Amino acid sequence: MASFINTNVYRSIGAVVLGTLAIIIPAVVIDTALQFAGVFPFTGEKKFADWQSMLALSYHVPLIVVGGYLAAWLASKKPLAHALTVGAIGFLMSILGQIAIELKDLAPTWYGWMLIVFAFPAAGLGGFLHILQRRQLSLTRRCTQHSPASRLMLARSSRHQSRHGRA
Repeated sequence: MASFINTNVYRSIGAVVLGTLAIIIPAVVIDTALQFAGVFPFTGEKKFADWQSMLALSYHVPLIVVGGYLAAWLASKKPLAHALTVGAIGFLMSILGQIAIELKDLAPTWYGWMLIVFAFPAAGLGGFLHILQRRQLSLTRRCTQHSPASRLMLARSSRHQSRHGRA
C-alpha cells in the first residue's frame, strides 16, 4: 500500500512539474528567438511596446492551456486539480513577473496583469479539455463494444441528452 501511495505522489508531482515546464521552456525559447530576430528587445534594453506585449501574450496564454492539459493528462487522479496547480504556479510566477515589470519598467503594466488574470482560467481550460477528451474516448470505446442496434440507441440517447441540456 505504501508503494502505491508513493507512486501516486510521485506521479502527481511529475505531472505538475512537467506541465509547468511545458509552459516555461517553449516560452523562453520563443521569447529568445524573437529577441534574436529583432522582434523583441533584449531584457533591460528598452521597454516592450504594446504590440510586442500583445504578441507575447498571444502565445504565452495558449502555452498555459497546454501546460494545464499535460498535467491533467499525466495525472492518475483528479486531473483538473493538477491543471489548476499548474495555474497556481503560473499565478505566483506572474506576480513575480509583474513586480519586475513595475520595478524595472520592462513592459506595459497591463501585460503582467493579463498573465496574472489568465493563469488559473487558462490552465483550468487545459484540464477541462483533457477531461472532455477522456469522456469522448470513453464513450467511443463503449459504443464500439455494443451491437449495431445498441450503438444506434446510444447515439440517439446522446443526441436527446445534448438537445435537452443533459450531459
